[in-house]
Amino acid sequence: MAPSLVDCLENVGSRLFTFLGGSSLDCLSTVLASHTPAHALLLDESLWSHLYHEQFGEAIPGSLSPHHAFLHMSCHREWFLEHVHVVQGDLESTVATAAETPSAAALIFPTTPTLLYPHSTSAAGAVHKLGSTALRLEIERERQAIYSARGFPPPGSAIHTTGGQLSRWFPHLIHCIGPSSNRTVDEKLDIIERTYLSALTLLMALHVRRATIIPIGTGIALCPVALTADVTMQSLWDHALHHLDCSKRVDGGRFPLDDVVVLCRDANVLDAFRWAKQGMLEDPAESESDDDMSVGDDEVGMDI
Repeated sequence: MAPSLVDCLENVGSRLFTFLGGSSLDCLSTVLASHTPAHALLLDESLWSHLYHEQFGEAIPGSLSPHHAFLHMSCHREWFLEHVHVVQGDLESTVATAAETPSAAALIFPTTPTLLYPHSTSAAGAVHKLGSTALRLEIERERQAIYSARGFPPPGSAIHTTGGQLSRWFPHLIHCIGPSSNRTVDEKLDIIERTYLSALTLLMALHVRRATIIPIGTGIALCPVALTADVTMQSLWDHALHHLDCSKRVDGGRFPLDDVVVLCRDANVLDAFRWAKQGMLEDPAESESDDDMSVGDDEVGMDI
């Protein structure tokens, strides 16, 4: 007797679904769902659980049907690969060479707890210089309102202003209060994680779908760059997955952000963030670290 369609697909399914990108897998699932004999494949929990564990290194979540969980994680990985960009540069040269932003975009950057008087060579110093007087006046108003209500914003906070003279490129500025240098490494990493959560949550409230990030914690906070990069990429990964809207098509705003650019001034910071992004995309079975190619945890950048 000839093998059934389901038997044939199960034999090649592991390879087929492993190599298809999220959007292609989405199309294939639609075709399979439209053909009655193929329904059994989409409902085969043992097959999808095996594929999920093989690809993502964990048990399949029980909140979704077996093939949907694999599909959504595949789409998420594809989004992360194609829409999270790690580039080298500084704010001044980026603004000098970039065209004005045609739609709403945000700049996420580290600043001081006072919001004012950043070091002239820091990311916040560059923002204040480019934002000019209009930005300084808005920061002073926002600062006065915050201090009157609750005093200094604590580490992990994110404060929104418009961009002043930077608004042609970044209509929204997200001022982030990261860790100070006198914290332990674990405390710094926890604060960095909370800071990104605050900033990304604020982006959603503002309905902003494009952002440039100047890394938090890689400079005067003296946090190990490789660990900071890992926390940053994990925060972006978790945010996109947590807010994934499964009811929308892959090309229809399924994810909370359309594009994220991580702007790294220093070469060691750039390398660390590229490694961290790659680490999020690796097959768990192939994620053994290569000591000859790893970035040292003791390296510190100068982005802030």
